[in-house]
Amino acid sequence: MIFDRFYIFSIILMFIILFYSYYYFSHNPKFKKIFENISSNKINLYIISLIICYLSFFIFIYYIYIKNDFSKEEIFSIFMFSKMIIFFTIFLILSYILYYHNNNKNMKYLIFLIMIVISLSCIGLLYTIYNINDDTLLKIFVVIGLIYILFHKFIMDFIIYIYNFVIN
Repeated sequence: MIFDRFYIFSIILMFIILFYSYYYFSHNPKFKKIFENISSNKINLYIISLIICYLSFFIFIYYIYIKNDFSKEEIFSIFMFSKMIIFFTIFLILSYILYYHNNNKNMKYLIFLIMIVISLSCIGLLYTIYNINDDTLLKIFVVIGLIYILFHKFIMDFIIYIYNFVIN
């Protein structure tokens, strides 16, 4: 079964919104507090890691666009996990902003839970793609890219940034 082009378009649209929100909030002086726990050396590494994640995601989108023999369950899982990763990442950025503007300590717990959902969604998407019966080189690149996205979301966002965020 072919992956519906509307699903792909909606994933790309949400991804563009996510990309723009990262760009907007990282370059807006009002929101510099969000990134203040990351040193200048680490912020460059973080940006390079984000670029690798974006490239990995583009390869993933290309893969689901050209592959034409998905099952209904695979389509549903890919669509839902992709949407969850993007939606909750946007929600995470908004939660950071709310935390810094309201200085509500309970928001730290919400941010922590959002990061757990994002990490689990990355695992779900990786598991779904990994179990697709396809031995092409492109699928191998997609799996490697999704492993890197999981690394970025779990190690760089969840463990390092959230650890600094919750401790400070």
